[in-house]
Amino acid sequence: MNRFAVLLSTSLLCAAFGCEDRSTTQGPSTGPTPNKGWTEEGKAGGGDVHEGEEHDLGTQKAGAYEVKATQIGEVKAGSEMVFELTVTGGTAKPSAVRGWVGTENGQGSSKAKAEAEEKGYHFHIDVPSPMPAGSKFWVELETAGGSQRASFNLEEHDHDHEKKDEAAKKQGA
Repeated sequence: MNRFAVLLSTSLLCAAFGCEDRSTTQGPSTGPTPNKGWTEEGKAGGGDVHEGEEHDLGTQKAGAYEVKATQIGEVKAGSEMVFELTVTGGTAKPSAVRGWVGTENGQGSSKAKAEAEEKGYHFHIDVPSPMPAGSKFWVELETAGGSQRASFNLEEHDHDHEKKDEAAKKQGA
């Protein structure tokens, strides 16, 4: 009887407080776009919903694979960042995909294992505080042929819009 009560309680808590599955459709991107989570139609097949702008970090080679990365939200030392990946190429699906924010050697960074989803991978990564100079988003693919790495420059938000606008006006004048 106690086992049933525990299972019922756990099921009710998961239903009440679990991640929502919100479906969205997005047209062609012309820059950062609000992210409302991965969807069946768009990204990795439902699951977590994340708020924040999507920043396309581009595509890099990691051995025989091509890795496309998207950063969700803004970079902030000491916070959790969300990244989405699409991995193509290679002869087999990687056995593990890991990522971190920091330097290539990962010193002072927390490595996270990606969650494989229908059409890609999904990370929640702790950003070190302080962030080392030259920090990037690093991805490591574990394959039968060994580990392959790729790095991506982070999209950092400049909060000093007025100075940037003034400098642009001066250059144009």
